[in-house]
Amino acid sequence: KDPNSATMPPIVPTFTVKVGNKFISSSKTCRKWVWDSFDSSARNDGAKFRHWVRAGVEYPDYPYARFDIHLDAISYTDEEYRKYLENETWTKSETD
Repeated sequence: KDPNSATMPPIVPTFTVKVGNKFISSSKTCRKWVWDSFDSSARNDGAKFRHWVRAGVEYPDYPYARFDIHLDAISYTDEEYRKYLENETWTKSETD
């Protein structure tokens, strides 16, 4: 080692970026990411999907599967349609 190397500038320039309230230095090593497959409990067809995730992180289920909400179809009688939904700009078949 050269004793003067501590006073020499780095070969690769470094910079600091502010992200929110944090400062991130370019000299820090970046996190590893991998292209990985995943299943979603929101689907029952067995489909496999892929996306980028951090290496070493295991997801037991797709994180956004909890937002999958299944609603029952709304039904109404002809009387309810005439009273609440009837409109001159669209027909009953377009409403259904």
